[in-house]
Amino acid sequence: MEIKLYNDGNFPIAIKVEEKKRETLPRSKKEPEKAIVIVEPAEAKNDSPEGENGVTEPKESVTRVTTLSAEFERWFRESGDTKKWKSRYRFIAEKMAGLFESKKELREFLNKKMNDAYRAMAVRRTKWHRRAYLHQLDTFCTFTYDSAKMDEEKFKKKLLNTLRHFASRRGWKYMGTWERGGKNGRLHFHALIRVPEGEMVGEVVNVTDYDPIREKLISIHSNTFFMETFGRNTFEKIPCNSPLFAASVQYILKYLEKGGGRMTASRGLKTFVKMEVSEEDIITPLHDYDDRKYIMFQDFKVYTNGECLGQYNVDMLDKLELTD
Repeated sequence: MEIKLYNDGNFPIAIKVEEKKRETLPRSKKEPEKAIVIVEPAEAKNDSPEGENGVTEPKESVTRVTTLSAEFERWFRESGDTKKWKSRYRFIAEKMAGLFESKKELREFLNKKMNDAYRAMAVRRTKWHRRAYLHQLDTFCTFTYDSAKMDEEKFKKKLLNTLRHFASRRGWKYMGTWERGGKNGRLHFHALIRVPEGEMVGEVVNVTDYDPIREKLISIHSNTFFMETFGRNTFEKIPCNSPLFAASVQYILKYLEKGGGRMTASRGLKTFVKMEVSEEDIITPLHDYDDRKYIMFQDFKVYTNGECLGQYNVDMLDKLELTD
């Protein structure tokens, strides 16, 4: 039986691959949204020229051509520090109230956009959750900006370039997100990473460091290469079947709300893997899925063209077809 497989964190889940019974109709083209013009008054600054009476004159207004949807997305991202639907709704409504002729039009627009945004957010969270488990990203890492080594922009660019190079040359896989520390505003990059056997750069060593949040010395595992190049970092190995791994995944995924759905990841980090399996390795069908979704045993076997490749493990992913 040909399937698409994903992992929900508890069991491998198989979706039966069926031939399409009919051709998919082409999608109708969406009409481009009507452009709107927004004029924003520029605030006066200390270096603005003074008028005849010694009063600082404001700079010229800024004119932007945009759309209602673009404005919604802008303010939706700005409101990302709160997960509460009502708080976000009120914030966006206040920012966009002047763009509608009536409160009814504003309410109808926001109701649809907010519902669409939260549905899309739920889909993104599900995809990234499944990717973390499918690829077994089993090392939780934090890279902290060090102003003594470089400026912030260089830190961001160099760190991501380094991870991309390791992904393409050494087979690393990663997904991560940026965060600023709540106490001092220092920039961090939190990531879940998988390093193939023998492809680690530098050494992971035990070091004692000061934790500004706990306000005490703690013992952490750090990578010597990243320590020398970027500064403070943590490399904590976490078993994929442990509650701590689930907590680490949720910690990173919460920034999908804050960052408007942005996640930085290595290429090829897909959601599903295609393969052939035996029906003997199925525990049970899942209800309400029309006999298309099944729970698999953890030790199920993988087949290709009728030939058994052995018991499934994460190292097989490079030999199988990955898809979204």
